[in-house]
Amino acid sequence: MKDSVMFHEYWEKETELWDISLNESFRQTRERQQCPWCKQRGPRIEVHGHYQCSKCGKNVDECCQGEVGVPHPKGHNG
Repeated sequence: MKDSVMFHEYWEKETELWDISLNESFRQTRERQQCPWCKQRGPRIEVHGHYQCSKCGKNVDECCQGEVGVPHPKGHNG
């Protein structure tokens, strides 16, 4: 029983560290993206469901990029 408790504690800590590392990686990737308009690298700012370049303010990631909603099989009320 003690070994399984120790493994569980170890696994929780490893998972937490992995989540922190992954989130940091995503943050760094966002900060290095190049704006297609002004060509500057920098963070993108979320504004009303889309992302804008922090340098020029142009929309660089639209909120709707052609996704299509799929109706629920039981109707709109579930």
